[in-house]
Amino acid sequence: MATMSLVIPCYNNEKMIPLFYAAAAEVVNTIQQTWENIDVEYWFIDDGSCDRTLDQLQQLQARAKFVHYISFSRNFGQEAAIYAGLQQATGKYVALMAGDPQILPNLLPQMLSAIIEEHYDIVVGTRQAARTEVPNLRAWFIKKINHFTKVKVNAPVGDCRLMTRQVLDAVMSLPEYNRFSLGIFNWVGFTTKYLAY
Repeated sequence: MATMSLVIPCYNNEKMIPLFYAAAAEVVNTIQQTWENIDVEYWFIDDGSCDRTLDQLQQLQARAKFVHYISFSRNFGQEAAIYAGLQQATGKYVALMAGDPQILPNLLPQMLSAIIEEHYDIVVGTRQAARTEVPNLRAWFIKKINHFTKVKVNAPVGDCRLMTRQVLDAVMSLPEYNRFSLGIFNWVGFTTKYLAY
């Protein structure tokens, strides 16, 4: 059996967590019908939420042994939550994702297929801007980062990614204290596929 770890940073997501988990469980069922040797674990990281996020995570864990969570004593920020989740992930494949129940879990089968069947090391889900959308702050930020640094952040930047254990080990071996995950994922290299949604 190969495990796929889903790492989901959370901050004040009490209403989204049940919806995300239901959507993800449906997709995981589809994955396990396609690849019978794939097992799944969830790692939710509660980044010091002020709402009932922790209660929702405790209820999920009580119902499913493969659901785990870490709860921070206060809000340390998304980078700390990402790092804590990646530290805990045990999977051969590791997905880092926002808890969006409408889109992101649905990308997992395509992402896993790209890694298993097309032999990519990383697959990044990238949101395509709507025609009516004004160029966003994210695009501006990437442009500025790329202007001032040697390590370039590839645009478009993804909202979620699936990577192999080899990639995760490379990322976690870096000693940075103030981490910038987007830069680190690009800096370590590896073959990457961008999956538009």
